Amino acid sequence: MRVIKMLLAVVLAGWLGATEVAAQSNPLGPLLPTNSALSRLKLTRMWWGSATMDAGRDKLLFLTLDDNLLFAHSSGGILNCFDSETGRKLWASSLGGQDDPAFPPIANDKLVIIVSGSNLFALNKLTGDVVWEFPLPVSPSTSPIIDDEQVYLGTSDGSMMAFDLNQLSLRFNKRLTVESAGLAIRWKYKITANIYSQPVTSGETISFAGTNRTTYTVSRARDLRYTFDTPAPVSAGLATNRGLLYVCTGDARIFALDVMTGAMRWQTVVGSPIYETPRLIQDELFVSPEAVGMFRFRARDGAEIWERPARGIEKFVGATPDAIFGSDRQMNLVRLSRQTGQVQGALALNRFTLRVPNDLTDRLYMATTTGMIIALREPGRELPLYFKFPERLPIMPEFAPEEEAEAPATEEKPAEEKPAEEKPTEEKPAEEKPAEAGTSK
Repeated sequence: MRVIKMLLAVVLAGWLGATEVAAQSNPLGPLLPTNSALSRLKLTRMWWGSATMDAGRDKLLFLTLDDNLLFAHSSGGILNCFDSETGRKLWASSLGGQDDPAFPPIANDKLVIIVSGSNLFALNKLTGDVVWEFPLPVSPSTSPIIDDEQVYLGTSDGSMMAFDLNQLSLRFNKRLTVESAGLAIRWKYKITANIYSQPVTSGETISFAGTNRTTYTVSRARDLRYTFDTPAPVSAGLATNRGLLYVCTGDARIFALDVMTGAMRWQTVVGSPIYETPRLIQDELFVSPEAVGMFRFRARDGAEIWERPARGIEKFVGATPDAIFGSDRQMNLVRLSRQTGQVQGALALNRFTLRVPNDLTDRLYMATTTGMIIALREPGRELPLYFKFPERLPIMPEFAPEEEAEAPATEEKPAEEKPAEEKPTEEKPAEEKPAEAGTSK
């Protein structure tokens, strides 16, 4: 039976071809969801495309969104960059390090920063060219975050480290040794515990959680602002927005702190440990405790908005003005009423296991581990709705309505690529084959 399955997989892989990502790889049905099926969730396909990667052995590891760019990073060390609205592939850069441990990329206005293996890379955001690279003095333990001046990340020795971007850009424009790269370390804050979750920034502060049940908040210059002790270890990623810091723990608690002072604004208990990072949409906080479902809270005071949690929803995927989208245990994409939390529809998309928890815009992005990426939106919403940065929505000129009837809609083609700017030349393109409160110190 195994031989038959392997032969079938080989035949299917050859039939698909390197770029024919629209064809079906499963003989039981098409891989891409049809617009007819998506209409049950009041969605349509915006674009689809394929990440550049070694289709013979690579897997897509991360799919991350940064404003108007979508990044896809493979196990072979290839970082792809797409225009998130058109799907046009802007570049793809090979960072080397086949199967090296990696973390999701992050970006500011100019650079994309990514940890691959024990190296920290900075790439030009527009071209994908490597600006600088150096081996970290200590093995990384978290994905980095970045602002205009520094990049921050946790390391395996229990330290939060800050690197000076200006020093790296001015003085280190080539591959660095550990010793020379150490000159770019602006500060190091060491704790007596491990740091595993990505730090978060409010702009003025950097917050991170240790495995010792303590959350730390420091200034961008390393000065300790406060610590916050919780009854149980922090079990999910931290989140911050509009002056509040949200901390979730393994004993089913959510704490909301003043991000500048550490004063507790509210807390609640949700009945089960929380392992998924909470997501914020404007003044709404979405939390999905283990085996309970999704809660919708008013972020500023913790008031529960839905009468009961949305049962079965394990992960937040996205939001529109009228709906919330989530994943259930079977990896169905589920549409919920934003007002009540009631299920309005579900669609089996279990091959698309990589899903961006998009709290930036009203678009949905997901991918298969073999490199196929799809972008979804509600029909008629040609322009994205920005939740965090509404000022970024372009102002469009007004036009008089046209007299001519619109052309009939056709099935969209895969997003166009820009091969001239694609960095790797040897890689093949992807195939689709209330209780006790915490205390502040």
